[in-house]
Amino acid sequence: MLLDGFYRSIAGFIVLIEKEWLSFGHKFMDRASDDMNEKGPIFLQFLDCVWQLQQQLPQYFEYNEAFLVDLAHHSNSARFGTFLFNCEQERAAHRVANHTVSYWAYVEAHRERFTNPDYKANMLPNGPGDEVEGLSEVILYPSTSIDSLRFWSTFYPHAPIYI
Repeated sequence: MLLDGFYRSIAGFIVLIEKEWLSFGHKFMDRASDDMNEKGPIFLQFLDCVWQLQQQLPQYFEYNEAFLVDLAHHSNSARFGTFLFNCEQERAAHRVANHTVSYWAYVEAHRERFTNPDYKANMLPNGPGDEVEGLSEVILYPSTSIDSLRFWSTFYPHAPIYI
């Protein structure tokens, strides 16, 4: 995502999640279960990391915070077949694609709601605004200072904040 701007586009982020989370076999079903041995917010932590990047460099992400909040919610909602079961094999065995709606189809139908109006795909970060040829040529350099981290209050509105 930092090295290749394609993954900062809506289409690219979908590819990233499909490849690294869904096809790879992240256990969405087990992680959402009541079994404390399986419960784990790994995917939510990933989305929080993406949100942290968006807070620092918002103009380099085609998708907005509403997309990340919606994705975090629906990864556990069971409304869409995209995140049902633990792997591609299980989704195929249960014919999820034939019986459910894809979250990605929903995103496409509501694309305007999830698009960042300030997206500048070809602008060089921290530079004079020079244009470059393609998304993949723009490398992001976020701050790694602890002071740069923020609490994602939109997703966790009722969580206590300890300072």
